[in-house]
Amino acid sequence: MTSEEALRRLANEPSDAQALESLYAHNRTVIDAAIEKWFGRNAVIRHATRYVLGRIAVRTDAFSPECETPEGFVAELADEESMRLHEKLEQRIADSGSGGHLVG
Repeated sequence: MTSEEALRRLANEPSDAQALESLYAHNRTVIDAAIEKWFGRNAVIRHATRYVLGRIAVRTDAFSPECETPEGFVAELADEESMRLHEKLEQRIADSGSGGHLVG
């Protein structure tokens, strides 16, 4: 299935595992690049990938093929959701008083 077909299926059913796998297979490079941009290369990446894919799945109803390509849409969401997760984790670290950072 194409990225556009996967996006349409996910818009109707965000838990469609086959569509999500297909979307990731077609867009792995941009998704992984967005996650690496915000988290570097470490053990968090595997968990971040699942989170980002899940967030992309629930936001696919915003995709408009008349306005953007599926790949551009996925790349933008991957970056937004990676940044959001990074900020959320940084805030939790700050709230815990540790003062540490996720990426060094």
